[in-house]
Amino acid sequence: MSIQLTIVIPTLNEAKNIKILIKGLKKQLKNFTWEIIVVDDNSSDKTYEVVNKISLNDNRISCIRRIGKKGLSSACIEGIKSANGNYVCIMDADLQHPIDKLAPMFLKIMLKKSDIIVGSRYKGGRINSNWPIYRRIISRFATILSKIILRSNKVSDPMSGFFIIKKTSYKELEDRLYGIGFKILFDILSSSKRNLKILEFPIFFDSRRYGKSKLNSFVIFDFIRLIFHKIILRISNDVKIIFFTITIIGVLIYFLFF
Repeated sequence: MSIQLTIVIPTLNEAKNIKILIKGLKKQLKNFTWEIIVVDDNSSDKTYEVVNKISLNDNRISCIRRIGKKGLSSACIEGIKSANGNYVCIMDADLQHPIDKLAPMFLKIMLKKSDIIVGSRYKGGRINSNWPIYRRIISRFATILSKIILRSNKVSDPMSGFFIIKKTSYKELEDRLYGIGFKILFDILSSSKRNLKILEFPIFFDSRRYGKSKLNSFVIFDFIRLIFHKIILRISNDVKIIFFTITIIGVLIYFLFF
């Protein structure tokens, strides 16, 4: 029997969360054929060992341990390359994404025969009131900036880390992905040469259960690099030289500031 859905979960020091997440996913997916691929960036808390122990009793669960590699987007890409499912779900391991919305999202994308369905915090969804104000500001700013960059394939929450994409739709654009940073959805939306058929699904974005947020100045810098990369691809060679120079100056100022 073919696998309907692959869940790719990028991890870095999520040992306390991953067991809870996998247990919840198994309950939600009991009516489907599925697999879970955890892509771990050699966590110091040995998240990969927790997953490997679980996989001994369930061969639908596996872990790719990456040594010498870092980054959520590249981890997602590596996971998708190994996926056997007709659809692939990307979600975080920190339990901020609602596990109980996965099955309804999957049913909807199959029923509507869409390319992608996005778990949105802003279109009918909401964020836990305990989420720090600075995180809200950064998220909103990044969302507004992303919408400006996107010519097509616009969604209410291009910064979402919770979405399902049809595997064949992903294959169409994978060669154009930048693959750096933490915003793989924005990378996908901005890399497609056609208008994707996109659905949005309201979600409640919860607070992290265990561990620490990965947001830092380097994550913000990687997002800026991604934005610049997408802009540069659209402008002429002469303008690229000028823009590149301005970018280098901006990056230097950024590092001096932080």
